Order: sequence, then structure tokens, then C-alpha cells
Amino acid sequence: MTSNSSTCASQVQVDHLTSTNYRLSATLALIAVLLTFILSITAVTYMSKKSIFQSATRRILIFNILFANLHQVMYAIFSKDMLFKGIYKVDEPCDWLVSERDCVPYTVLLYTGITGMILSQTGVLIERAYATFHPQNSSRIRSNLAVLLIIVVLPLSIYSYPVILLNDPLDGFILTCFIPAAHSAHRANMFLFICLVVTILNFVASVALKWYNKKLEYSYRFILDKRFKQRQAIESTLVICDVTLSQFITSLIYSLGVFILRMYIGIIPLSTFYSLVVWVYTVPYTACLLPLILLIRMASMKMKRKRKIQDTITPSNKFEEHFSGLKKLWDGNKEFEE
Repeated sequence: MTSNSSTCASQVQVDHLTSTNYRLSATLALIAVLLTFILSITAVTYMSKKSIFQSATRRILIFNILFANLHQVMYAIFSKDMLFKGIYKVDEPCDWLVSERDCVPYTVLLYTGITGMILSQTGVLIERAYATFHPQNSSRIRSNLAVLLIIVVLPLSIYSYPVILLNDPLDGFILTCFIPAAHSAHRANMFLFICLVVTILNFVASVALKWYNKKLEYSYRFILDKRFKQRQAIESTLVICDVTLSQFITSLIYSLGVFILRMYIGIIPLSTFYSLVVWVYTVPYTACLLPLILLIRMASMKMKRKRKIQDTITPSNKFEEHFSGLKKLWDGNKEFEE
């Protein structure tokens, strides 16, 4: 088969897609993709029927879940194609590469999912911070804020990859649509750096917000009116913070790990780059953690509320034992005096 060498996969690329390392990483990531679909349906159904979240928070969370699933769909399509080539088209490396121009619409969707997940996390933290520091404002104002945040996040997410491709001739061929166009490498690195900065800011904001809400929860424990009025707001904020904190590690590995690998791509062997990048591309796991942690925390909050109600209705055994001990001590003192 005769073909221009620029459209044929190199031996390093062939070795990469046929390696156990790639197949294992792709299989694990695809399992995370499948779990994301199942958990997302469960989480959205749970939030729609009965949820600790206020409507504004719920809207942004569902929006975030949509971004996560968009990424997972595109990841599954690309991974399936690469696994197929590595198993069934090993002897046809000149059919492996795809043009950068043909990849654009698919890569736009992939980057929309990545950017949307990160910015939606920022958006929901902003909404929770507003609810924390302005609890007296009506739910309508918070709903309007949620809509505004969604309106801002959506175009920023959609245009993230088109901005990376500005003035790119798109005249090259790449192994998969995961990979940004070659002439846009610098802007792709800048995108990763921005993701890294936003990820760290989200982490710092979630830690600060969780600390402040824990402090509020403690200060309200003896003020019954405020305690019950603010309970839902505090609980939902703590859940959001826990989701952000749980996603921090995987988001950091992706943004920092891929950024470092791309910065040193001219120094390290290409085979090493391919072997490592499949493991530091942790976005599928970040997407999976979103509905998973939401479900775990919503279930734990539900159990916590049930225990509180039960404790209110039924006196605890410890209280009864303590009261009985005091009574015996009192009776013993009376006998001694007599």
C-alpha cells in the first residue's frame, strides 16, 4: 500500500496503541465512563425528586453533570476508535491518522466538556458563597444568579478550543482527536495552565467556604431559629465543597501532568510521553467523581437527618443512663445524711 508518510502512523504510535499499558488505561477509563452515565442518571433523578439542594444550586449541578457526560461521550468515541486500530488494524498504519481539520468539531465538543466541568465548579462555588454571605436574599435572586452563571459558562466552554485554534492552518495529521492541532501547541499549553490556576482557585475557595460554614454551623447550634433556617443552606454548601475537594486531585493531575509532559515533549522520548499521558489524562475520573460524590454525600445527609429526627423523638440510652446514675447518687447521699 503506497501512501504519503505524513499520513501514516509512526512505529512509536503503533507500539503505543498495541501496548498493554494503553489498553489497560483505556479500559479503566471506559469503565469510569460507563459508571458516569449510570451515576449521572441516578443523581439527576435523586435531585429532581428530593434533594437537599436549593433550585439555584441544583440547576448548576445538573449543568455540570451534562458537561461531564458530554466529555465522556467524546472520550468513549475516541478511545473506541484507538482500541479498534490497535487490535484490528495493526497492519494498516497508513489508515490510522486523521486530519486536524476533520477533528475540529469533535475536539470542540471534548474541550467544551472539560472547560464546562471546571467552570461549572467555579460557578456553583460562587453561588454557594453568595448564599452563605447573603442568606437574607430571596431564592429568586439566587436563581437569577444561577442563570447568569450558566449564561457565562456556556459560551466560554464552547469557544475554548476555537480560541486555541486561532489562525491555525489545520494542515497536519494526528493520531487521535484528543491531540490539539500542532500549530496551536503554545495556546493548548496556555489552556492547561489556565485550567491549573482555576483548579487551584476552586480548591482554595472550597476549603475557605467549608471552614466558614462549619463555623456558622457551630455558632448556630444553640440558636434554634437560625439553626433550622440555615440548615439546608449550610448542608448543601458543605456537600458542594466536598465534591470540589474530591475532584481536586484528579483535576490537578490532568492540568499539571499534561502541561508538564507537553512542555518537555521535545526532551523526553515520544514513547515515554505516550506511556505517561494516558495515565495523567484523568478527566474521565474527574467526570465520574461528580455524580458519585454527590450521591454519597446526599445519602449521608439523608441518614444524618433521620438520626437527628430519631434523637429528637426518642431520648438516647446515654441520657437515660446518665439520669439514672444521678438519681442513684442523690438517693445514696440522702441515706448517708440519715
